[in-house]
Amino acid sequence: MSFLGLDIAQKGLSLYTVSYPSPEASSAPPRSRWRQVPAAVASIMAAHTYASIASGKLYDVANPRKLNDVVAADEKLNKIIKARIFRAEAAAANGFETLGLYAAGVVAANVAGVDPRFVNTISFSYIGLRILYNIVYIRLQDNRNWAPVRSLSWILSIACTFTLYFTAASKFASA
Repeated sequence: MSFLGLDIAQKGLSLYTVSYPSPEASSAPPRSRWRQVPAAVASIMAAHTYASIASGKLYDVANPRKLNDVVAADEKLNKIIKARIFRAEAAAANGFETLGLYAAGVVAANVAGVDPRFVNTISFSYIGLRILYNIVYIRLQDNRNWAPVRSLSWILSIACTFTLYFTAASKFASA
């Protein structure tokens, strides 16, 4: 079965990279897969890119970490846009804070030999939840009533990560 041209049963798809040698295919010729940009990193960078674009000329490529300070000091920038820039930078920071945990969970599940369909489904769920988190946090949270949706998407994305760990541990324990 394929989804958007991707075979969900393809082993290693959750790593979003080129194929890697597997023990069962050591005698087989290596298959090359299309190189994909890691989707989790792309979702994180999208939030930062939004902040950079929304800040316009205030964004200094020579000193990007000062963006929040520069935006806060600017009195001409619309308050709603200012708040979105701050939230976009916070969303990017949160994404990078959770990325290592997620990536290690994906690797653990793949090394443990967890069913690729399961790993890929959980991985796609994580990516989708992170995208939802970014959209809700950056754009929809102009209305604070959306905050619980943002929190729920974060909790569910972390649940996806721990599902990968627990499934890997279970697979190792039963081996």
